[in-house]
Amino acid sequence: ELVEIIKKIDTNIIREVKVFDVYEGENVPDDKKSIALNITLQAFDKTLNEHDLEQLSQKIISTIKEKTGATIRS
Repeated sequence: ELVEIIKKIDTNIIREVKVFDVYEGENVPDDKKSIALNITLQAFDKTLNEHDLEQLSQKIISTIKEKTGATIRS
């Protein structure tokens, strides 16, 4: 579900989303999981700059929070 949510955010730039680690255990609440993602971005019509990447990152984070209630660990 999480992968599909991310893919739909921008189908022109988000090429691939992979879950590469799921952790449940120490320092993670019992009802939560820590999920690590690899997101491949590629635009065919332009070179992505830092502003583009920051905007897309924020959109991904806010969409995940809104649709799943997930939070970013620090």
